[in-house]
Amino acid sequence: MFPQQPIQRYNIMIQFGCNPERAHDLMQEVFVQIDSLQRFGTTEDYLNKIKEMDLRDYEVNLKQNGYWLGSLEFAEFHGEDPRLILNYPDEVNSLTLQDLQDAAKQYLRPDNVIKVTLYPENWTGK
Repeated sequence: MFPQQPIQRYNIMIQFGCNPERAHDLMQEVFVQIDSLQRFGTTEDYLNKIKEMDLRDYEVNLKQNGYWLGSLEFAEFHGEDPRLILNYPDEVNSLTLQDLQDAAKQYLRPDNVIKVTLYPENWTGK
């Protein structure tokens, strides 16, 4: 069995590459989009595109030993039934617009954010 470790509740990372001069403005836009998702949700079309991409990634991952190793280690570490890995498509397909909006409200809180900006080594801008 794995040794006891702190349990990570969640980790969401939003990253993008850009001109360093635009970093602040683009970071502000990320928060505008998060606020919009929390307040108004998104569209059924967008949710379906996300589901389709996620299921396609899942199908590709199923053919990779590394995916199975990581998934089985995760299941063992957390005491979960490894057969649940195969239920993933059902979980994705059951996701609703309200689920997405509720998750944004719960997990994308402005009081729980670390902002990090990596600038080029010799950058002398703002």
